[in-house]
Amino acid sequence: MFKICKKCGKKKPRTAQFFNKAVGCGDGLRGTCKECQREYHAEYRKTNAQAVSERKKKCYQSKKQEYLDKIRRYYQENINTITLYQQSYREDNKPRLNDYNRKYYLNNHDALKAKSRKYHHDNSDDIKVKHSRWAELNSDKVYLLRHRRRARFKDLPHTLNKEQWAKSKEYFENKCAYCGKPVELLVQDHFIALTKGGEYTHNNIIPACQNCNSSKYNNDFFEWYPNYKHYSLKRKKKILKYLSYTENIQQLMLMV
Repeated sequence: MFKICKKCGKKKPRTAQFFNKAVGCGDGLRGTCKECQREYHAEYRKTNAQAVSERKKKCYQSKKQEYLDKIRRYYQENINTITLYQQSYREDNKPRLNDYNRKYYLNNHDALKAKSRKYHHDNSDDIKVKHSRWAELNSDKVYLLRHRRRARFKDLPHTLNKEQWAKSKEYFENKCAYCGKPVELLVQDHFIALTKGGEYTHNNIIPACQNCNSSKYNNDFFEWYPNYKHYSLKRKKKILKYLSYTENIQQLMLMV
């Protein structure tokens, strides 16, 4: 069965694939085909752009809460699917998105700065609470960022990351490298003190308990540790092996 479109005159199959459904028509299908309908609507929106825009705004304002509730419900019911799609989309379009964001920031720098300042001013209390909560849940990240900032301020290398810190703790079996005691919170100790040019990198940071970290302070390891109450030749060798030291000299060229 075929049907001739009243507008373009083309003969097409009489199905919902080619003609939109219409209750008032004898065969239940519109007289014009879908292709012609699309062209008509596109032309109408183009020539009546202002009127269409105003009508949409008016409709949205009258049903704003209904729309928001619908969107919220949909998001809650499909959060996993949406999250996976967003992650996949960002990965597939990373260069294009980065380029767009960079251009947008450069073109709207002043407006974005003003908006950010206003938001922080109007929501300072909420922001402080959120930051405190985040810091409690991400103590390791806070520690990394704080030490990086200190190293950066002194113009020293600051490349230690979360994975390298985790490997360091694993190497020392989640114990203090100096006294060998297992503690719940290990701090990052600069083998060569930051005040003496020590880098914030994986070849200068080892895990320590708070007591050992405070005792060492900015002392030279080879002068301080042999006289320390928790001195251990076995732990000393383990520390020097991890940092690639040979005869008190660090073999930096062996470090990755």
